[in-house]
Amino acid sequence: MFSKKKIINLTILLFFIFNISILIFAGKERDEKHGIGSLGLEIFSRIENLFSGTSMLVSDTWNLYFNLINAQKENTDLSRQIKEYKAMETSYIELSLENKRLRALLKFSPEIDSRYIAAEVTGRDSSKWFNTIVVNRGAKSGVKAGFPVIVPEGIVGQVIEVSNNCSKVLLITDRMSGVDVLVQKSRGRGILSGTGDKNCVLKYLLRKFLIEPGDHIVSSGLDNIFPKGLRIGTVVEAKKKNAGIFQEVEVKPFVDFEKLEEVLIIFNRK
Repeated sequence: MFSKKKIINLTILLFFIFNISILIFAGKERDEKHGIGSLGLEIFSRIENLFSGTSMLVSDTWNLYFNLINAQKENTDLSRQIKEYKAMETSYIELSLENKRLRALLKFSPEIDSRYIAAEVTGRDSSKWFNTIVVNRGAKSGVKAGFPVIVPEGIVGQVIEVSNNCSKVLLITDRMSGVDVLVQKSRGRGILSGTGDKNCVLKYLLRKFLIEPGDHIVSSGLDNIFPKGLRIGTVVEAKKKNAGIFQEVEVKPFVDFEKLEEVLIIFNRK
């Protein structure tokens, strides 16, 4: 088998021999009129033209090659710049949204006689058994276990573990959570517990209180953890069993726990 390079060289050689042959035969017919010098001149003229054309072809080919290389480099540079601009745009949007949330958080002034600090959510419990988050404030910031955690929409939960620079917060949707609450309209009192799902359940609410869907639930302040009057959620459904003195109420929290990014930690006075 011939390589590509050998085939190309053989083709050029044959082409060259073919042109020489044509010139020789053409020269024989004109030999008597023009002489051998005319034939030689024509041969060298043809050869010169052949090599001149080949040289131009090679030059044009190299120019095209280098232009393609430059164009590819420019396209690569442009693609990199576009990716950088998109990354900058994404960062700008994230910073803008974060500033918007922080401004809303700072404008929110809970009517409580306590100090509070802002914290960023840095982690979540991924299991289905616990509903907790981790925030970037800890003992160095003065945070202690039992401190309430809130956002403008309502109560988030309470701090249960503290390290130097972060804290774990038990959400009100966790089964281990319990908040002393009031039905805002009827003033019925009960304990709000988590279900491990999105909604909570209000327990130990006496049957005598009239509860309707849409009624607001607020903190009572009697558990010495959450200040009185903080928003918690709305009534979805009230169930009165055939026997017993209590009714059970399903409550939808005001807080969207899937979207928590910043919170406020309240410093308890106790």
